[in-house]
Amino acid sequence: MEAKEKFLKGNYERIFDLARKQVRAWEKVNVGKKRPPPPKTPISGYGQ
Repeated sequence: MEAKEKFLKGNYERIFDLARKQVRAWEKVNVGKKRPPPPKTPISGYGQ
């Protein structure tokens, strides 16, 4: 493999491996948590 291809593939793997870990950590903390409903807006009919 050419050096540039190795470099790009290595960057891709590094970035996405880190992102995957961060997403899993976020999910562990946030999935299943009750969230307050979003504030009402004119389009959602808050004036009715």
